[in-house]
Amino acid sequence: MLEDLDQYDDWAREFKGWAMMGGLEDLLTNEPTAGDAAQRLADSKLRGALMTAVKGTYLAAEIEDKTSAKKAYDLIKERYEISLNATISILEKNWQELEMKANETIPEYLARGQKLATKRKAAGFTYTNNNNNNNNNVTQPCPQGAARCPHPAWRP
Repeated sequence: MLEDLDQYDDWAREFKGWAMMGGLEDLLTNEPTAGDAAQRLADSKLRGALMTAVKGTYLAAEIEDKTSAKKAYDLIKERYEISLNATISILEKNWQELEMKANETIPEYLARGQKLATKRKAAGFTYTNNNNNNNNNVTQPCPQGAARCPHPAWRP
């Protein structure tokens, strides 16, 4: 069951596997043939499974209005992408504004920065070494130049 869009990747993989076992995976990417009653019935069952998978979330009512499993599945994916983009924007803003607080110790500041870097990595951010002249992106724990100055009150 998809309870939170943060679980979308795992949920989508499992749901697609379930659809494959039932021979229904084509209905996640294609509309059912108009005159094929068996395919329409299979699509209706798959759409019902999608509605059950998001039961209790705001997506349930939106999926109910969709006329095919493909449209319902696409809606869930679209909502996930919107949510992911919003999360990425927030994480980027927080990263740009990362600065040591006046009452914060260095270990606390570094831990807060590491926690934010971990969230960014989970959202798909990669860090590269900008001084690498052969244009190979080398993953690093922190981008060069990303270290922030201490709180203004601590600066010389």
